[in-house]
Amino acid sequence: MESGDLPNLERLARAGGYAALDTTIPAMSQASWAALVTASNPGKTNIGGPVRRGLSARAAPVPRRAGFRFQEVAGGDLGDVASFGAFEGLVLRLGAGPGRRLAITLLVAGVMALITVVFRSALRFPAAASVLAGAAFAACAGFLGRRFADEIPASFLVPVGELQAEPFWDVLGRAGVRVAGPQAPGAFPAHAVENARILAALSTPDVAGGAGSWLRFETGEVGSGSGAAGAGIQSLRLEIDAKGAASGSLPGPIAPVAGPAGADAPAPERRVELPLRIEPDYGSRRARVAIGGESVELAEGGWSDCLRLVFPATRVLKVEAVARVCLEECALDVSGRPRLRLLVPPLSVSPQAPPLTMPISSPRQYARDLAEDVGLFSTLGRACGDADGGESDLPAGLVLSYLDLEMQRREALLERELARDDWDVLLHVESITDCAWCLLHRFADPGHPRYHAVDRDGRLLREQTVSAFGRSFRLEDGLKETYREMDRIAGGVLARVEAGAFGPRALFIVVSGHGRAPLRQVFDANVWLLRNGYLRTVGDAPSGAVDWTRTQAYSLGMGEIYINLRGREPAGIVAPWAFAALKAEIMRRLEAFSDPVRGHGGRRVVKRAYDAAEVLAGPYAEESGDIILGFAEGYGPARSALAGCAAAETFDTFGVGDARGRGAGCGADPDLARGILFANRRLPKDLRLGVLNIAPTILAVYDVAAPAEWDGEPIDW
Repeated sequence: MESGDLPNLERLARAGGYAALDTTIPAMSQASWAALVTASNPGKTNIGGPVRRGLSARAAPVPRRAGFRFQEVAGGDLGDVASFGAFEGLVLRLGAGPGRRLAITLLVAGVMALITVVFRSALRFPAAASVLAGAAFAACAGFLGRRFADEIPASFLVPVGELQAEPFWDVLGRAGVRVAGPQAPGAFPAHAVENARILAALSTPDVAGGAGSWLRFETGEVGSGSGAAGAGIQSLRLEIDAKGAASGSLPGPIAPVAGPAGADAPAPERRVELPLRIEPDYGSRRARVAIGGESVELAEGGWSDCLRLVFPATRVLKVEAVARVCLEECALDVSGRPRLRLLVPPLSVSPQAPPLTMPISSPRQYARDLAEDVGLFSTLGRACGDADGGESDLPAGLVLSYLDLEMQRREALLERELARDDWDVLLHVESITDCAWCLLHRFADPGHPRYHAVDRDGRLLREQTVSAFGRSFRLEDGLKETYREMDRIAGGVLARVEAGAFGPRALFIVVSGHGRAPLRQVFDANVWLLRNGYLRTVGDAPSGAVDWTRTQAYSLGMGEIYINLRGREPAGIVAPWAFAALKAEIMRRLEAFSDPVRGHGGRRVVKRAYDAAEVLAGPYAEESGDIILGFAEGYGPARSALAGCAAAETFDTFGVGDARGRGAGCGADPDLARGILFANRRLPKDLRLGVLNIAPTILAVYDVAAPAEWDGEPIDW
């Protein structure tokens, strides 16, 4: 802004106010946005980071995605957790409910009676012939009914939201205030809200229910990808046939399995796939790409529009997904061998036909209405999916042009609502800048270990020219250009506000839940715990299985450390009376720990270790780690930490390594990662603002009382 690159936000700051915004502990998107929309700390929201610790009586602690969980629900009970029409509900209840056999019996009896009556009265067949005809048709109906019922699973996996505090749009809706949210954070799975239409964002998974991995189809040797399991980019092989065309299989959603619900459920779920075929023209560097029933022609480096893909989960149930594809490479090498690469970002749930068990909007029709007005679009909560761990593999220029396309479509969602007059509060969240930071910051930070990276021809990657947002620039300016585009979008809204389009007292806020700090080195707390004797492995092998009978502490998630407490952990050994002293000892030693890697200057890795019991308050405070690490500038958690101690990587001394595609992208101390607040009203100078102030402020505009359990207070304008 000081350099003049953000003129609209600068104008907004001059007209109203601009301030840094205190964030949550930890300073991460899931935690901070949940706190922002509910005015509640993570101890009340139950959302403290991207992953949560899963515990069972027999198994070791395992990570699972935060925000929602899947539970098995009988088909006949889906009405309690999913929204669908009367016909869909009838089909599921007849085909998947406990009365399946009774329904088929009634169907057979009904058909037999109907055919008998028709043959007897209308066609005047003899009684015996009418009964035989009715029986024959009834047998066919029974056979088809049984086949139909067998294609409908008796149970489904459905997402259950874990956000425990109430978002501000629920409160406003009950008070009669109309809310529109074409991108609402933490709203998945969507639930019915009075006087509100909401499309879930940020927490919305891909079509398979995961965070979303990029796929790269390629000829020749296939790499293993980068990042933790299920994250980053996954490589899949293309086979060349006799005609020179390449083929593969595109993995899609998880197919529900027909059979009984509960403990006796049959075989594991399976992934549904669609055939993929590429017909290349190496001379023009173009190719025709066909996936399922969709086909598109692409030039090398070009992206397709959004494609509608239909996956046959069963012969009765279909699952629709939305995808883009990019022809990354289409050429012959010096030996004349084909080099084909096709890049596919995470597949999203289709807004036109979301599965019954994946509610992405409220009301359900809202997502369809948006798609009808602006065209097909990706509903993935985070525009780039879970690509952080694959930063060294993803072609930055192509990713930037992809983010441009996604930004255009999301801006269209915003414009669609701005043009309407049937709302009082409009909220819209954009994750493009977040994705751009994760994928492009290394080109803009001279201290990053990949700042001087070169391509196969020896040219500096950061100096390459790329095109996005209708202009060309060097890759090292990609992050700044993304913010310039956000400034343009904010300027369009500000111009409407200044022109009085929303009334003379309209409040316009631009807010970020948290910020970023440079990420140059990463730290795996499990390696540090191992080498300091708090975590032990079987046979004391450096990369062996964890020996829980001797382990006092372990890390899981983005810099969270858990004490292996007796009575709480599956194999806890630390006595309750020793808990506090052990926690204090680990915190003290981590805050004193200096980076021992040569050339790193002996800098502190952890700015502050937080005692969760002191910084979190609420019924879900114990769901967090016992210690939350706030990393010093330049440091962050290793991506392997997301998977827990079973996936600890071999770093340099005591778990410190550089961030070459292994950084999780956040985790800086909250003082280094404060958010921002712009508003078209003057901000009080003597008040230190935080994310907990935003939701009460919005309610105060409409004189709606905030829930008593909320932590934040409204801004006194």
